[in-house]
Amino acid sequence: MDPISPADCVDPAGFADAVDQPTACEPSADDQEVSFCVILEAGPAYVDTIYDDDGSPVRVLAVGGAYQSATYLGKRWHEPVFAYYRSFDRMFEAANQGLAIDRVLMLGGGGCSYPKHLLMSRPHVGIDVVEPDPGVVDLAYEYFFVDRLEEELEVQAEDGCGQERFRIIEATGREYLDATEARYEVIVNDAFFGSQEAEDLVDDAGLEAVRAHLARGGLYCINVTCDGSPEDFARLHGLLERLQDHFANACAIDASDDGFASDDNYLVIATDGPYVFSDVIGGF
Repeated sequence: MDPISPADCVDPAGFADAVDQPTACEPSADDQEVSFCVILEAGPAYVDTIYDDDGSPVRVLAVGGAYQSATYLGKRWHEPVFAYYRSFDRMFEAANQGLAIDRVLMLGGGGCSYPKHLLMSRPHVGIDVVEPDPGVVDLAYEYFFVDRLEEELEVQAEDGCGQERFRIIEATGREYLDATEARYEVIVNDAFFGSQEAEDLVDDAGLEAVRAHLARGGLYCINVTCDGSPEDFARLHGLLERLQDHFANACAIDASDDGFASDDNYLVIATDGPYVFSDVIGGF
């Protein structure tokens, strides 16, 4: 994917004013720091280099005014950067309580930040990743080490078929759910339009579509962002109430990351299983 000058990017969300404006440079698919802009189906996207609290470089993809993906460079290429990525591992608290997790579905793949971590840390788990924008998929391979991931999976697999643990499907979440007959122990929803989760995956019809593809006792895990306003907390509360209409249990866990975002992140988990999760927020 060819970069363009940031000056040529239309930025209706004003994201460029919220971070250091990227400067045009020759991008590199290796571990070098990069900063450039491309146009995706969702609008201008910035691939840039920022730094964590320890000064480690982090490659980020920003679309629609929010970070969509992030990756460390070098040997840490598969470590989860954001707290909400790490929060998805709460699914294994259910695994410790009897849920056998063999296959995960992730709606909204971005740069495959969590799938990289999952596949490199859980050798017996596979994941299907659904991402509608082919431009994002290209960036994932070129700049977010999905190519390296597939190479590692091939090396690790005794029969040379490591990629069977990992698929990327170019479709929207609802398109895939409406077309497939597959079932999953966990469905992770990280699909966004701008800073809000995809509505057709959290409305009543979307929740029924998700339920139809969950294995018995499976989990629906949703990344929800809130800007701290009463209206956004009411939206989170309304989502939990809607989930409780469709599932036996629903809860929220704080997954915020003050070092990388001004908005808060919450991991919302819905399930018919009897699992107990740690650090659940009361009052919902």
